Amino acid sequence: MKNFSPSSEIIAREGDLIYVPPGVGHHGLAESESITLSIGIRNPTPIEILGDFSSFLMSELSNQSPLSSELFSEEDEIPDKFIKEIKSYLVSACSTENIEDWVGSYSTNLKEPSLIEPADMHSLSSGSLLSASLTSRFAHKIRGDKALFFVNGDKYALNRSDLNWIDGLIKNRECRYEADISSAGKSCIEEMLSSGAITLTEGKNRQVRRMCAAIGFPVLRLVRVGLAGFWCGKGVLKDLKVGEVRAVNIVKLK
Repeated sequence: MKNFSPSSEIIAREGDLIYVPPGVGHHGLAESESITLSIGIRNPTPIEILGDFSSFLMSELSNQSPLSSELFSEEDEIPDKFIKEIKSYLVSACSTENIEDWVGSYSTNLKEPSLIEPADMHSLSSGSLLSASLTSRFAHKIRGDKALFFVNGDKYALNRSDLNWIDGLIKNRECRYEADISSAGKSCIEEMLSSGAITLTEGKNRQVRRMCAAIGFPVLRLVRVGLAGFWCGKGVLKDLKVGEVRAVNIVKLK
């Protein structure tokens, strides 16, 4: 930059991190060892879009019948009928729905899927706090009465009522597992936990572990001895043996 004129000066010391947004001119001098990282985000080219969109269509529309028009015929000239049929097929393949699905998949597809690991979901309960994994990508699109939710390249067709927790996960990178989440939404959350797209960061199990760890007593194992008024070795379960199953009716609950 020939006419660069700095408007401010920042002196970074050991351990400091300076972020310079795109489009901001800057010039830096290092008096000792330092690291400079230039991170560029480039939009795809039209050729790259066509290539990836074609691969997407091949995987989504694999069961297709052969074209009815003949490409190889006795005519010297390529038949117009064949050209029209190809054009018609390409137009239908490039539908708004297919393009939306491709954009959702393309924009959330992970470059390094090996960086995420399956999460524990045994402690999942109403009110649990769910957090997005560091590398996970999310996007959504409204289509009719459905909310399409894209997670690391995968698509989930959920209800519009799920938009509350979807919005929280996209904007804040976390959401609550509430009772009013649709059945499709709960299945989606379980699959995200299973794949490692999200992690369970707050639940009764984890709360106990964190509280004990905070006072210097790390928990290696938790054993449930009671649930909703039932206690092992007490009341109607006092003579229940290990491995035994017993039905308890409402009268016994009272």
